Amino acid sequence: MPKAAPCVGSSHGWLAFNHLQNCHPYLYNPLMDSPHFPYIPLPSIETLPSFLAARLFKSDHFSPSPSLNTQFLISLYKITNIEEEDADELAVYPKDIDYFYVRRLVMSSPPSLPFYSSDSSSPGNDCTIMAIHSGSDSLAFCKPGDDSWTDLEGSLGCYSDLIYSSKNHRFYAMRSDYSIEAWDLRDPSSPKYQVFDSPDFCPGKLYHKFKGSYNFTFTNYLVESSGDLLVLRRFIALSVAETEFVHPRRSEDDVVNNINDDERENLFLQDDDAYWTLGFDVHKFDFDQSKWEPVDCLGDRALFVGSNHSFSLSTCHYPELMKNSIYFTDHFLEGFNQIYDGHDNGVFHLAKNCIKPYYPRRLKIINPPPVWVAPNTM
Repeated sequence: MPKAAPCVGSSHGWLAFNHLQNCHPYLYNPLMDSPHFPYIPLPSIETLPSFLAARLFKSDHFSPSPSLNTQFLISLYKITNIEEEDADELAVYPKDIDYFYVRRLVMSSPPSLPFYSSDSSSPGNDCTIMAIHSGSDSLAFCKPGDDSWTDLEGSLGCYSDLIYSSKNHRFYAMRSDYSIEAWDLRDPSSPKYQVFDSPDFCPGKLYHKFKGSYNFTFTNYLVESSGDLLVLRRFIALSVAETEFVHPRRSEDDVVNNINDDERENLFLQDDDAYWTLGFDVHKFDFDQSKWEPVDCLGDRALFVGSNHSFSLSTCHYPELMKNSIYFTDHFLEGFNQIYDGHDNGVFHLAKNCIKPYYPRRLKIINPPPVWVAPNTM
């Protein structure tokens, strides 16, 4: 596995990484048994419009053999809402733009192999890769073998997630206001898109349940399941030591005061830096009405979310999975710290409104955080 490279996506069995020294993204297939094609390079993020320049510098001028590193000059106007005349430029190092700069990367299909050609129009190269970049404000795409990323003009910014629908041959990008952009990139020279506004998104039962009881945030995920476009809102408790947070894997009928000390240590997080998933709510998008509708049951489906391209599996085909459930890995990038990192993983049962963790709570750090990898045969 690649070392010292943050994973920014997982799609069709391939993992996407950012190289920490030069910030060149690349694809890696951990399931491929051939030594010849484990990696596929992608265009440098220097080709994105917010990158103004790159320069080499010596890491330690006083060292007998200083190493050369790269520093990037970024336009803040391109990655913020600052007015152009007030915008400044920012010099950053590769380690500072790993998770921040490419927040999500998904593919329309697995790349064609063997991968010899640098010509993205070569026969069989149907794979299109789309990314949320520049924080969360822009979209860009490329094909394996391209020399540069193509920025998508017309994209509105503030994106929370991105998926590809093989049914509709569209990339769907969701904004923070829950509107949807549908992008058709089958003709790379002429991208087409449609916007579905959703002004009346309902906060949901869990939002009202947690509001006032916890200091929480939430992360949104798009998933295509049984032909429907779903949004999953993941509620994450912050600074849980301040609220003596009880992990929701226990039912509401449990009497916390009657548990023993070992159970209590597993239930209560003891650090202000701790965070933990409280639960999920689910909505389905009605394209005819352009609105989100609450979903109370996923049927026989199991959904998988995290830093991966979200996907859905049938528990009839995979009976070892729990139906009507959401399998999640730690994806709270803002919460990663030296005390807690990668620990927030589990299975959420929608009907029971409870979570079953993968690991004991004492395991505070799992670094790098786990990521779902779904072979393309699924």
